[in-house]
Amino acid sequence: MSIASMIATHGGDDVTLERATDTTADSGARMRTWATVGGVLNGWRQPTTADLRDEYGSRNMLVTHMVFFQADPAVQIDDRLVISGAIYAVRGDQNQAGMDRLWRVDVEEKRGA
Repeated sequence: MSIASMIATHGGDDVTLERATDTTADSGARMRTWATVGGVLNGWRQPTTADLRDEYGSRNMLVTHMVFFQADPAVQIDDRLVISGAIYAVRGDQNQAGMDRLWRVDVEEKRGA
């Protein structure tokens, strides 16, 4: 069974995309606020592979999970995905096979964020 059919058949996960806005307080301190971008997306989350973990590790980056979508989620690096209350920082994305049918977003789970 393909990931696309698993999303369609089993419903996948409700995913909220958030994007940061940086502002400066009157005191000069930098403040980051997060806002939801678009509506709730439907995706499929799973732990990353050892090969992908090593690939990102060679660039001193950590990737813990992959989230698959059937439509372009329009993510940007350092956006975050919220799935079942867990927060994941976007580290990269890819249009699988370049066919506009399945997108993979590589993320790092952020504990205590």
